[in-house]
Amino acid sequence: MPMAAITTAIMYPMLLIGAATDVRWGKIPNALTAPCALVGIVLNVVDSGIAGLGFGLAGIGIALALWFLSPIIGNVLGGGDVKLLAAVGALRGPVFILYAIAFSAFCGGLLAVCCAAGRRKLLASCKQLGQWLYWRSVWQVNAPLETAAVGLRLPYAVAIAAGAITASCVVR
Repeated sequence: MPMAAITTAIMYPMLLIGAATDVRWGKIPNALTAPCALVGIVLNVVDSGIAGLGFGLAGIGIALALWFLSPIIGNVLGGGDVKLLAAVGALRGPVFILYAIAFSAFCGGLLAVCCAAGRRKLLASCKQLGQWLYWRSVWQVNAPLETAAVGLRLPYAVAIAAGAITASCVVR
């Protein structure tokens, strides 16, 4: 069985459980992400030796870079979200995680619009987001994005799961 199939078979349940716990409790447990990341590193080492170690660590590194970029993009990712992405990166590597991040961002935007519309706060959210973008771009004021969300909590692990699953259909 190809390594991508094995790592995907581990990744899918992890993503679905992570999304479910994020929706239900607003948390993604370390007991889920850490073992999956470790298994990803071990599988990649078994498959490719020291190059596999670099492959898995590069996937983790790209995901963790989002943690440092989070203040720039508006603090939309929590620690659990980043650890979930890091586990995906450990399992599937750096190219895959880039695709997963891109698809997750798209799915996250759709999820945000759906959540705001479902709570009848889409117009208020768009207005607040517009003000945030104005202050951020014109006046260089670093206003937190949370204020633009009008009190909506976004279980971003749902977007990560959708994005990573979509990426697994595109990247082999």
